[in-house]
Amino acid sequence: MTRAEALRIVQANSPYRTGTLRNSFRVVEYEDGFGIVTDIPYMKFTTEKWTFNKRWNKTLQNPNEQWFQRTAFYIAQIIAQEKGGVVNVIK
Repeated sequence: MTRAEALRIVQANSPYRTGTLRNSFRVVEYEDGFGIVTDIPYMKFTTEKWTFNKRWNKTLQNPNEQWFQRTAFYIAQIIAQEKGGVVNVIK
């Protein structure tokens, strides 16, 4: 899997309302690989479970909950398969 392919997978799976988050992802090179990052401060709220909302007096379900974790796991599985390895999940 190339870095560009991984970036496209993250962008394709990211929540989309205005396109700001989707277009903010970029590849960062590291000595031993690469990462996909964003500077958007609200990114973390797109993956979290929502808490009680006083405005509607109930807890709403986040339709995007855990999207980034699922996407990262999917990319890791593809890379592991290409390299003949496995993905170990630590909880």
